[in-house]
Amino acid sequence: MLVGSALFAALAERFRAQGVTRVRTLVDRKDHLILSFFRAQGMVAGPSLQLDMELP
Repeated sequence: MLVGSALFAALAERFRAQGVTRVRTLVDRKDHLILSFFRAQGMVAGPSLQLDMELP
């Protein structure tokens, strides 16, 4: 297991131990490397859609 995967697994285990049942994160849809990492950890697109607006 690589370092990033080991850290993610340890974090997920700590969350589980505290009763957390779901993990969410935000990533830039253009960042294919981080998307690949999180997908490799078992994460998938969720039901929420992020909305934002740039202010002038």
